[in-house]
Amino acid sequence: MKALSIASDYVALIGAGEKKIECRTWQTAHRGELLICSNRDRIPGTIPGHALHIVRIVDVRPFKRADIELACMRPTDYANGLWAWLLEYVCPVMPIAVRGKPGLFEVPDDQIQRIDESKLTDQEIDALINNVFLPLTVA
Repeated sequence: MKALSIASDYVALIGAGEKKIECRTWQTAHRGELLICSNRDRIPGTIPGHALHIVRIVDVRPFKRADIELACMRPTDYANGLWAWLLEYVCPVMPIAVRGKPGLFEVPDDQIQRIDESKLTDQEIDALINNVFLPLTVA
């Protein structure tokens, strides 16, 4: 699956459903599923260096000032020539240690284990959070 490395704090916002636009200086012809990986920045409350979510790129178009909120950016981050990657959340994945690379890169499909939260009990979700995700979280 194609993958993209993003700042770990932005990856957390994607997982929380708050960040729906990824802002890039380049565009891509890729549409469809994309594995979201956090970079190695050790930001408290995040999980650095891991693939954590699958999103779907539904469109790529020039970035507009009106996109700032859905991109979780500051107004001062706006510049001409940026691209808005419109994302639709698909699902979390079991964390995979990934070394990010510039641009889009490949992660073998057989390493990706999707988590279907609709098929899990509250206790199973709590166990995943406590036993899998929290131990990887930077304090």
